[in-house]
Parts: sequence; structure tokens; C-alpha cells
Amino acid sequence: MQEFKLYVTGTGNISSKAIEELKAVLEEKLKDQYCLKIINVLEEPEQASKDRISTTPTLVKNDSSRKDMKVVGNLNKDEMLLAVLGLEEKE
Repeated sequence: MQEFKLYVTGTGNISSKAIEELKAVLEEKLKDQYCLKIINVLEEPEQASKDRISTTPTLVKNDSSRKDMKVVGNLNKDEMLLAVLGLEEKE
């Protein structure tokens, strides 16, 4: 089970789009083999501060075997996002 945290600011268009796009990628690539926690930094500023989040949207992939990986900004389905998440297509 892969674990992710998505930090967003409020519930506006940018946040909604980031959530929608990320969920689509995770559902397509991982089906039900992931856990996604969405953190609104306006409601949980202490969590954002603890995880050193200064920009949203920011996606954090929790990885106990190494340092957590972060993707900041646009979360549309592109090769960089997939590569960072370890979900790129295998040839």
C-alpha cells in the first residue's frame, strides 16, 4: 500500500483540480493499493509547517525506505509526475 499526502489551500478551483487529477492517476495506476490524505493548509497549518510545506498544491509520497518525495504544482498526468511517484510505464 503506497501512502500519499496532498497539501492544498482551501477548496477553490486549483485545489479541486489537483485533487481530481491526482485521484484519476492513482486510481488508474494503483487501483485500490494506495492511501491518500488530503490536507487543507488553511485548516491544518501546523501539519504543513511540520512537513515543511510552503507551496500548494504539494504531493508527498511517504516512503519509509528513503526520504519522502515531493511534487509541487501542477499534478496533471505527465511523465515527470509518474516518474517521481514510481508509476511510469514499463517498456
